[in-house]
Amino acid sequence: SGKTYTMLGHDGHDGIVPRLCRELFHRIENAHATTLGIAHSTMQQRKVSYRVTIAYFEVYNEQVRDLLADKKEDKGLSVHLDPKMGPTIKDLKQKS
Repeated sequence: SGKTYTMLGHDGHDGIVPRLCRELFHRIENAHATTLGIAHSTMQQRKVSYRVTIAYFEVYNEQVRDLLADKKEDKGLSVHLDPKMGPTIKDLKQKS
């Protein structure tokens, strides 16, 4: 109980997902500012880009559901153990 509030937040209190996103983009912004400072001090132009990719799923009653998939595509997903990547979810949608 309370997992949705923990993940998303409620009553003006941010949950884990909004706080994680805010921190992630704050770190990217700071890294970009630091890179610009280095480029100006060394008189070199450095091109740096960032790409954020997310997947969003829930596990409920031992069923894995892709929360980014369309409702008509919503089917049970399965977890597999990849020797290099560890646990993975086959056919999980990702958005950039």
